[in-house]
Amino acid sequence: LGTIILDIDGFGLLSIPVMHYNPGIPHAELSEQLLDLDSVSIEKEFTLTNQANGYLFYRLAAKPEWIRLSQQSVYEDSFQLDSTRLLYPFSQTSFRIIPDREQLPAGTHEGEIILETNDPDTPRLLITVKVAVRSFKNPDSMIPLEGKVIDAEFDKLTNCAILITQNPAQLITYQLDRKEKQVVSLERNPSCIQLSSDHQLILVGMNDRIESFQLSTLQRQENFVTGFIVTDITDGENGRYYFSDTNYELYSVQRKTAEVINHTAGVWQNRIEGDVLLKLKGKPTLLLSRKTTSPNGVFMVDIADPASPRLLNYWHTGFGARYWTTEDQQLLFSTNDGKVYHTPAETTGEEIRETGKLIPYDSGYEYFYYFSSFDHNKERSVIWGAYASLVSLGRNIVVAFDDSHYNRQRTIILNDYVFNVSGKADYYKTMAHYLFTSSNGSQLLLVKNIDSHDLSTNAWHLELVNITNE
Repeated sequence: LGTIILDIDGFGLLSIPVMHYNPGIPHAELSEQLLDLDSVSIEKEFTLTNQANGYLFYRLAAKPEWIRLSQQSVYEDSFQLDSTRLLYPFSQTSFRIIPDREQLPAGTHEGEIILETNDPDTPRLLITVKVAVRSFKNPDSMIPLEGKVIDAEFDKLTNCAILITQNPAQLITYQLDRKEKQVVSLERNPSCIQLSSDHQLILVGMNDRIESFQLSTLQRQENFVTGFIVTDITDGENGRYYFSDTNYELYSVQRKTAEVINHTAGVWQNRIEGDVLLKLKGKPTLLLSRKTTSPNGVFMVDIADPASPRLLNYWHTGFGARYWTTEDQQLLFSTNDGKVYHTPAETTGEEIRETGKLIPYDSGYEYFYYFSSFDHNKERSVIWGAYASLVSLGRNIVVAFDDSHYNRQRTIILNDYVFNVSGKADYYKTMAHYLFTSSNGSQLLLVKNIDSHDLSTNAWHLELVNITNE
């Protein structure tokens, strides 16, 4: 603008140039007003933008003590309290927020990041920051189980879950209404369970015998020696229990005399085989298939003559490692792909009729729609499915569908489970292997284990989920 000249005695002339600097008017904006670091996030990011032709000066006026701010520049330098920085016109810069949970007690914590600026319209910018600190303790809604769960059933008449485990060998019941767990030790490793047709007895297949226990008391009632591992069992409602072995052969035992008959032996044309059994309600009929995907097929067997089952029909298809059905057994669910089928009858043609598909999430890769189990609740008209996700997909979920059109109604992300490995507790992802609903549909009971490639262990547990108002 000009020059000021001073004549100073003993010094001479001093020239002082006069200049004018106009920083312009900046306009500051933040990309986020709320950042939730939840309980596991290592860091999160926000962006400060100057959207005008003016230089933006900003100062870090406040921040929570339990976070560190780092600017995403070439050097990623730390942004300290009371430090002032400059942002050029029409530019932006990003910051990382890194929490320090170790100095915080368990619970949810909240604080504010405040930036003071020379923007006349927004002299103060504020971001709310939340962080959760875990207690490394499982809630009361999770009930630990010893050993490895081998099979599980649920009696909707009494709202009672029934489980068997190996190492240790145990029979376990959990009464949902009373939140009561009963455990009885078994002399041999169990391999399968089923309820009797009158819902009074628990039938347990073992490595060389079948035993039955009173559902209400867990007192042993019957004992039948087989001499081999029983892979599945069902009540024929005709004085016999029908069961299979590891060679897919069908047997039955007469309850009064303990007589065991092998029904698979005989001519090939009438051969009956499988290690998955389903007794159809109100009919002298069994369905058999194999747990393995291939070879597989569904055998329909007439047991009107209890000691001489007769092959009625066969379909070259399968539904997975177990028959999951609606409460009235009118529909079957396939764990292989989520498809829903009409339960076959003697008059069913060459193919079992498909009626729909349960799609757990939107994807073009439908071959990944694997399930581990299903539950149908007639009271709520809902089908629940436990999705058997690949670990790499990270879809640890259970999903509800309406039982008319199979539309997806809701999805529940499974809670992590605290487990102690080598003296250190940590949270692990979980997978539901079985799920059951109470008779009125208000509660969901999950039978879960941790889901990890790196940790092969038994951390089985039950989890109760209230779904009344969801």
